[in-house]
Amino acid sequence: MAFRMARPTTRKGTVNAQFKRRVPLHLLDRLRGERFTADLPVEPTPFSETFRVSCVVHEHVKFSLRTADPRLVQIRDAAASTAYAAFLHAVERGPADLTYKEVSALQGLVYKKLVGNHEDNPPAAIGEGRETWTEFEVWSDILNEADEWLERGFHAKARDTISRLLDIDAFLSAHMIRLSDKSYRDFIEGLVDTTAKAMHRLQANARGDYSQDRTVALFPAWPVQTVRALPASQMQSGGISFEDLFNRWKAETKPAASTISTWQGYIKQFASFLNKTPSTLDPRLVTDADALNWKNDMLAKGRQAIRVGPLAALKRLYRYGMENAATSGIRANPFENVKVSQKKAAGTGRLPFSNEDVKLILSAARKEKLPYLRWVPWLCANSGARVGEIVQLWGSMIVEEDGVRCMKITTAPDGGEIKNQGSERSVPIHPALIADGFLEFVASKGSGPLFYREVSHKAAKARGDDASRHKSKGTANRLAEWVRKIGITDPRKAPSHSWRHWQKTALSRQGVSDRLIDSIHGHADKSAAAGYYHPSAADKLAALTRLELAAMANENEPPNTGPAIDAEII
Repeated sequence: MAFRMARPTTRKGTVNAQFKRRVPLHLLDRLRGERFTADLPVEPTPFSETFRVSCVVHEHVKFSLRTADPRLVQIRDAAASTAYAAFLHAVERGPADLTYKEVSALQGLVYKKLVGNHEDNPPAAIGEGRETWTEFEVWSDILNEADEWLERGFHAKARDTISRLLDIDAFLSAHMIRLSDKSYRDFIEGLVDTTAKAMHRLQANARGDYSQDRTVALFPAWPVQTVRALPASQMQSGGISFEDLFNRWKAETKPAASTISTWQGYIKQFASFLNKTPSTLDPRLVTDADALNWKNDMLAKGRQAIRVGPLAALKRLYRYGMENAATSGIRANPFENVKVSQKKAAGTGRLPFSNEDVKLILSAARKEKLPYLRWVPWLCANSGARVGEIVQLWGSMIVEEDGVRCMKITTAPDGGEIKNQGSERSVPIHPALIADGFLEFVASKGSGPLFYREVSHKAAKARGDDASRHKSKGTANRLAEWVRKIGITDPRKAPSHSWRHWQKTALSRQGVSDRLIDSIHGHADKSAAAGYYHPSAADKLAALTRLELAAMANENEPPNTGPAIDAEII
């Protein structure tokens, strides 16, 4: 195969030579937007160390050779040309469907790469004559986290975790290896064991043991037999839009309605920045520069929280596309390396309610007649739950566990969502609420919603418009307005979230352990022992009764706030 540009070129603004090759027209649609990676020699000598370069494929593959030295230019250009030819050959061959032996051989390449990267200077730290800390502890934590993701079936999460040690997708690209979806999953599943073997070898190196490596001999040689390509009927074809990509992700992950509407907004904003619409923008055509320029544009406009908002959303969508590359055609993530450092200014962070705030709110709530004003603040103080979790409670979610009356924080029968799987929990009802008649109020409402009106108290069907807000959202907003109205005006104290901050602090002062508080709040404990800790309802109740809610409410007697902001009976 001949290429028109067979020699290094130069470009304005630099003396360094540039590698530039045209992409064959019959492969252009398939390759556009993918990332090409190559390892180039540092020095013009045999067995030189290498450094990695990469670029996004457009009509050309081009990148700087990072030198103007004629001899080194020639050597690096030859290395890049060889890598590019292998890259095109791998594309022509198609995604590889590997046997077990071939996957094992590929794991051997990973093992050699990990050991080779670190064996000259294995990670270790010595302090006061004895080992006090080693990077291997970090490795071990990474492997444990990746193993947990695999047990839950999240292969992409496991890959991203191990990529802290070795960029897996860049590694495959550098070796010109393209895998079918099944072989990619098989490969990811073996990475934890392979990385653990490499860690054990490096631990031996750190102790001065550089004897013959017997582990490396366990892996078959690569390449083994010629790899078989997938049938053409299984190859991806056709285009895809951001709208298509989002709809596929939405159908598979079933996110909350608020996430759907928020992420649709992010996609629309990004498409508009590129003078496109979600239905006309092909995610495969987005470049690293497009992603970076959008980030810079948002910063220039003073947008806040862009790392955890729009950038995180687009990065996740691309990862989903790459996880399903056989049908999406997405094989590169232009947002993967887009970083932003937005530090919160002093005096802007969220604050908990003070004890005085809690006294004010609880005593004011006691005087209210509307159910959501009377009970929701008390239930939040009782549980430390998010306001959204409380306002969507149904009578059927008030249960008894081992003789203790509890509220079951879970998905509501009509589709009201909770944050994630770890948020599902039972929280005992504080004796102060029982004494004030909360259980009688629940009985009066039957099994249906406690704080908003539903057409039927049966387990209602999901609405046709899955991006519409749950009915309880309006209740939560009206409650926030009420909290501001009675005097909690500090903008750093969030009416819907500061309860969690206050209760965690209050329980800690009462000597309640962090892991018990996390269990009450539905926060994940990432320690290895967390999966074995299951406090009983009685344990939680004993902790919660240390909060003297009734006494706090009695210490402050503000006037009644008068008619509710929204007089609708909810």
